[in-house]
Amino acid sequence: MNGTTFKTCSCRDEATGKKLGKTCPKLRRPGGGEWWSSTPGRWAYQLELPAHADGRRRNPLRRRGFATLEEVEAELEHARALLALDEDPHVQRKVTELMLWCSRTPRRCRRSKKYGARSAPDRTSTPP
Repeated sequence: MNGTTFKTCSCRDEATGKKLGKTCPKLRRPGGGEWWSSTPGRWAYQLELPAHADGRRRNPLRRRGFATLEEVEAELEHARALLALDEDPHVQRKVTELMLWCSRTPRRCRRSKKYGARSAPDRTSTPP
């Protein structure tokens, strides 16, 4: 699956008040061109996901708020590895649905001290 990492920030355009996001000039090093600045902004990634069963394109998985490039690359690789578990499109769609469910409700999928390495059971909703 195709994926990319990038930096984004919450600076706003003085004229319009809109967030600059990944177009903020502070994110690039002066005279560095493509080089990211080390201090401003937070890291993010975007990962293309398998299509729906009827062939419609699925919106990409986007996650942001990572402090370091290593942290965001590790999570992106983990997401790619989950999608590569099986070549069967049905299995990939199920893995995708589970990943999206966890990304929308991260508390349900976090590791819990009380339950060790497993997530705490959530009886209020069930994964897809």
